Amino acid sequence: MKTVGRTVCENVRDRPFDFYVAFLLFIAGLFALFSDSWPESMNDMAVIVMINVISVYYVIAGAVIMLSLGCNRRKHPVVALTGEMYGWMGIAAASIATVIMYIWSAFVHNPQSLVVWILMVCIWAGMGTASTVRFLDLRLVYRGLHK
Repeated sequence: MKTVGRTVCENVRDRPFDFYVAFLLFIAGLFALFSDSWPESMNDMAVIVMINVISVYYVIAGAVIMLSLGCNRRKHPVVALTGEMYGWMGIAAASIATVIMYIWSAFVHNPQSLVVWILMVCIWAGMGTASTVRFLDLRLVYRGLHK
């Protein structure tokens, strides 16, 4: 058991920020799924279902990234690389869907605070951009191994 813990810590130590972001998105997805107060002002069932689907994407993608960062890269290189690659792809898809929902909500309902709305759109757009770049970077590494 000590060697498993040591291996996980060594692998996570290589990229702690990736693990931290995946953990935060995993927790945010769980909160959105199980919180009674979220979504607080939504009466439209289609929007609530869409928010729950996006939350499931965050939970699954965050878990896949955390597991792939924690696995032994020498023994399971394919699991580590593809898990992280597709995990970031899932985070990118969910982040882009979140940005689209924020933009749609601005057309349907006026945002209560324009500053908060712009900040949230910038945060999720940045997350979508960063995770897309990370996915494409890992994809280039994966394709380079097959040549």
